[in-house]
Amino acid sequence: MSEKNEGSSMLWQGSGDGSKGDSLLQIVDCFLFYFLLVSGLQLLYFALGGAFPFASFLAGLLSSVGMFVLTVGLRIHLSSSSSSPAPGPKLISKERAVLEWLACTSCLLLVAFALLA
Repeated sequence: MSEKNEGSSMLWQGSGDGSKGDSLLQIVDCFLFYFLLVSGLQLLYFALGGAFPFASFLAGLLSSVGMFVLTVGLRIHLSSSSSSPAPGPKLISKERAVLEWLACTSCLLLVAFALLA
């Protein structure tokens, strides 16, 4: 049980050195948890209640899973540091990463709204 508590405290700290984690990454982690929870609730409703408006179910599931995937990409870009020589995503500014996330989110939501019609 204590290993689970240590793991969750390291997740919220951002690194194992005891320093306080970046608050922006914590907010992104909360968004990730929310999108995962919404996707799970939609699948549970689909399993128990059926999917009478199937297009609405698809639009909701597509938007929540898509937002989760896009937000994971945002988190990867925000957490990459310039001092790390490991191969990974191309280093871009935080502002550009958020702007790209907003643009992709807008396109995803337009597709979800198109499924509703």
